[in-house]
Amino acid sequence: MALSIEELDKKLVEAKQRVAEIEELISLYMKYAHEANGKAPHSRRASAKKRDSRGAIPRSAYSASSPKPPNSNGLKAALLDLNFQAPFTVDEAVKVLRGKNLNFGRRQVRDSIYVMVKNREGFRRVKQGRGGKQSQYEKTST
Repeated sequence: MALSIEELDKKLVEAKQRVAEIEELISLYMKYAHEANGKAPHSRRASAKKRDSRGAIPRSAYSASSPKPPNSNGLKAALLDLNFQAPFTVDEAVKVLRGKNLNFGRRQVRDSIYVMVKNREGFRRVKQGRGGKQSQYEKTST
């Protein structure tokens, strides 16, 4: 099926018009989303900046032979590798991790320890925190 030059030109003009329509729809969507939320919800630039500012360790920081889920960020393995003086709090765990150049946020560490305590994966809660006091944890044999 050979096309003539005129047919190719016509198809090219139609494709350019479709691209222009799509670009206009994207700009309208981004403008609406920005007005509604104060920011664009699916902006690639914002997510890239957020990802870079967290200072997360690269996935290759741990050996390839260690079994870990595909969405692992290494926090669980890092917590299990550390030697804490029992009992310890989340803030103490964050300090030890930062001393080893692993910059995880307090919420990330807290949530990870919580899940590991819940699933009985290396930690247990010694004392439940109350009234602004932090919970205390200790490492168990894994």
